[in-house]
Amino acid sequence: MEEIRRIHRPGRREFLRDCVGADEPVLLTGLLDDWPAMGKWTPEFFEREGEGKRVRIEYGNVLQDTPRFSEWELGPYLRHIRGRTVSPGEPAPYLAYFDLFKYFPELRKDVDFSYWKGRIRIPIGWIGPSGSFTGLHYDIAPNLFAQFHGSKEFTFYPPGQSRYLYPGRKYDIGSVLSEVDSRRPDPVRFPLFGKARGVKTVVEAGQMLFTPAGWWHQVLGLETSISVSCFGFGIKDTLTRGLPGAFLHGLHGMGLYRKGNCACHMQKGAER
Repeated sequence: MEEIRRIHRPGRREFLRDCVGADEPVLLTGLLDDWPAMGKWTPEFFEREGEGKRVRIEYGNVLQDTPRFSEWELGPYLRHIRGRTVSPGEPAPYLAYFDLFKYFPELRKDVDFSYWKGRIRIPIGWIGPSGSFTGLHYDIAPNLFAQFHGSKEFTFYPPGQSRYLYPGRKYDIGSVLSEVDSRRPDPVRFPLFGKARGVKTVVEAGQMLFTPAGWWHQVLGLETSISVSCFGFGIKDTLTRGLPGAFLHGLHGMGLYRKGNCACHMQKGAER
C-alpha cells in the first residue's frame, strides 16, 4: 500500500464492503458534515462545560516510555494547551483514553456511529495539544476515528510487517504494543525496524478514518485536537478478543497480570 484510500460519504453497505471487508485503512470524507458535534465541539466549548470536572492527563508516549499521569480540572487543562506547540522531546500533556460520554452523556446525540449497528460500540475521547503522540501499536477491534477539531497524522504498517515492529509484553487494554519508539528507534536493539515501511495520512477536522484490527499505527497531533475513536466489536471480535481481554484486564487491575509492566499505571518513581 502506497497511500490510504479515500471514500466520500459511503453508505453503510458500501462501508462494510469496501472498508471492513477490504481490511485496510480508509479515509472517509463528508460523513461528519451533518453531525451536531462539528463546529460545536471546540476547546472553548469543553473549557466552559468542563469546569469542575477532574480528568487524568498522561505525559508523553506512555505506550513505549515510562507512564506518567496527573490530575487536572478540564477547564484549566484546556486553557493550558490551547494554541500550544510542544517542543521536540517535551512530554505533551494529553487527555487520552477519555470516557467522554461518562462526563458528558448529553453529547451522545451530537455523534452518529451507526455504521457499527449490531456491534458493541466503545467510544473513547482524545483531547490534546500539537505534539501529542500515541506510540506504535495495534488494536484488537476495528475503529472508526472521528476528527472534530484540529488535525492528526497517522502512520500505518500492515499486519505482515509485525516481524519488523517487535511486539512486546507491556500491557494496554485492547492493544498490542510495539517495543520500538519510532521517533528514536534503537538500531542495536531493533535492527529489523529499518525494514518497516509505513504509510502516512493526515486526518483533518470533519473527516473520519477507518482502521482495521491488527493494523499497526501511531498518531501525532499536528495542532490542538479533539477526536473520538469508536471501536466496533462484532460477535467474533467479542468472543475471541473482547471477553478474554476483559478477563485479563480484571486480573491486571488486581495485580495478577503484568503488574508493573503496563501503559495504564504509573510506576514508582515516575511521579511528576
